Amino acid sequence: MHCTLLTRRRDDELPVTHARFTTRFQCSLDDMNDILPKWGRSAWPLISTPPNWSRSQRDAAYTEVLQEFEKDAYVMVCNVPGPVHYRFLYVLRRLSRKRSNGKREDCYMMVIADTKANALSRAAEEPQNDVNWL
Repeated sequence: MHCTLLTRRRDDELPVTHARFTTRFQCSLDDMNDILPKWGRSAWPLISTPPNWSRSQRDAAYTEVLQEFEKDAYVMVCNVPGPVHYRFLYVLRRLSRKRSNGKREDCYMMVIADTKANALSRAAEEPQNDVNWL
């Protein structure tokens, strides 16, 4: 797994990060496509986690699909509980493709999403000291 630190864009101060990770399964993609829906969203990768967070805590993280705007493309919200809850909106897209060497692969592309309207909405609410929105 390769992950960059969370930074902010210069022009509008929106947060930016990216990660690249690879997991190899000892089964076919067809078998994985049958298994993943049974595991549910807890099997999907997370784009960001708090410092000192471990994979063993994954079941405690809550993700919810807010909108499916295309096949395998979603707007989602994630909450990672802790002394301070770690929350973010993101867009997730799952792509199945065939590489030039003929091997098939599934890719998950994620972008943490926020808008000025969302930030204003959160600012208008009561302060929540136990929640950190990215």
